Amino acid sequence: MKKEDSMKAVIKVGGKQVLASLGSTIYVEKINGNVGDTVRFNEVLMLDSKIGNPYVEGAVVEGKIEKQGKIGRWLRCIQP
Repeated sequence: MKKEDSMKAVIKVGGKQVLASLGSTIYVEKINGNVGDTVRFNEVLMLDSKIGNPYVEGAVVEGKIEKQGKIGRWLRCIQP
C-alpha cells in the first residue's frame, strides 16, 4: 500500500469536523458550487499524524462535488 493511499485528514466544513481520506465520498453542508466543481479546504485540523494548532500549516484538501440536493453536497476527496 502506498503512503498516498492511506492519507487521512480532518477538515472543518460548515462549523463541523469531517474525516476525509483519499477517494472517499463525504457529505457536507453549507458549501457553494455545482456538480463537477472542484473545491479546496484550507482549514485542515489533522493530516495523517500531524495535528494543527489550530490548522496544519500549508495543508489543503481538494474534492469534487459529485451530487447536490436540498440537504447538502456529496464530495469525493481527490487530494488530502
